[in-house]
Amino acid sequence: MNQKIAPKQQIQLILGIVFFLIYLALGLAFVFVKRMPFDMSPTLRIGFGIVLIAYAGFRLYRVIKQR
Repeated sequence: MNQKIAPKQQIQLILGIVFFLIYLALGLAFVFVKRMPFDMSPTLRIGFGIVLIAYAGFRLYRVIKQR
């Protein structure tokens, strides 16, 4: 299973993984970090974090499906 993939596909794979990690880190930060540099209610902050984590999962699914 040593398949060659095109450079364009390699870049798309790397960017897909990078953005998955960015969205996951942001989501986890919104859920677990109590002190944010802006005023946001805890319910909204945790809800937004969960949405970001779910979107990160969707991005990962798309990267795996495309591969």
